[in-house]
Amino acid sequence: MRTSVVSMVAAAFVGTIVSSSSATAQTAVQDGSRGDVLAVVRERTPDLRVLTGGTLLFGIPYTASVVVASRSSVDEDQFLYVPLAGPWIDLVTRPECPPIRSECGNATATSAALIGDGILQAVGTALVVRAFTSPEKTWIIRGHRANATVTPVVGSTNGVAAVGNF
Repeated sequence: MRTSVVSMVAAAFVGTIVSSSSATAQTAVQDGSRGDVLAVVRERTPDLRVLTGGTLLFGIPYTASVVVASRSSVDEDQFLYVPLAGPWIDLVTRPECPPIRSECGNATATSAALIGDGILQAVGTALVVRAFTSPEKTWIIRGHRANATVTPVVGSTNGVAAVGNF
């Protein structure tokens, strides 16, 4: 039952990401004095690079959490099925180990893994949200290509001169 719920949640998340349509807008940057088009700015939402990175940054740790939750006999690990909040709930509800018990030798590593898992899921989610709220911008420069040359000057004045077309 749990694995089917997890499969449905994962499929819904991936389906949302894959089926999201991409909107494109184009804006011309013009020279105020002559009205010439200097550049064209294309904006595309979502920003696919940020979306891909965020999906991977969320998906890999969450998948690991689900695997741990499905195989663990510790009751608190069942919270790992919950995306974003699961690692934090697991960390807070986990019983403290007395310092003398040898069974708790990996408690520090477990806490560190839960904290890392929670941080990675949160950053991945923030990147996915950013991909939809901040468009990817591509600048296409029109007209003359800018070039510049820097040359040393020796004579009555010593220094460097820059010459170019902009």
